[in-house]
Amino acid sequence: MHTLLKGQLSWLLISLSVITCANAVEQEQATLFTWQDFKSDGGHFSIQFPSAPKTQTNHQDSVIGQVTNHIIVSHTDNSNFGVDYSDLPGFALEFVGKDTIYSHATGALLKKTLGMLRSSIDLNFQGQTGKHLIYDIPPVPDKPALYGEAYMFLIDKRLYVIDATAPADTSTQVHHFLNSLRFD
Repeated sequence: MHTLLKGQLSWLLISLSVITCANAVEQEQATLFTWQDFKSDGGHFSIQFPSAPKTQTNHQDSVIGQVTNHIIVSHTDNSNFGVDYSDLPGFALEFVGKDTIYSHATGALLKKTLGMLRSSIDLNFQGQTGKHLIYDIPPVPDKPALYGEAYMFLIDKRLYVIDATAPADTSTQVHHFLNSLRFD
């Protein structure tokens, strides 16, 4: 019995050591960047980017009226981090519905990134409900396969798409970015 207990204790210590090492690697990968705080007063959110983000605003006519897009992006090597929030016309949500808006936003994101959807689940984050997407981007010449995640929220008349792609072995950076999001 004493030998069996020693064996179980040894396995427990080895397992804890492996878990601790894996956690240290994840923490190291998340700190490969010097994360910078970014606050959007107009967008009513803050988030951390791995490098100074660039911003742009554009207006597009659509079947639901004019849509104003605010795009904030940061690129590092093979990784991309972005927030795109769109001010929708007042009747858009009533006209097409939440599910249709999320569906169109998902399709646009996958088309833009050439991604293949792995999953789309409901999300509750900081009291906001939305969608959590996980997708893969196949490799292209001179670029590795990428792992992508996005959060989507419809808050009042505004659609937020918070998106990050990175090589699969650096997915902790994607999680750091998404989890640094704070709504005002």
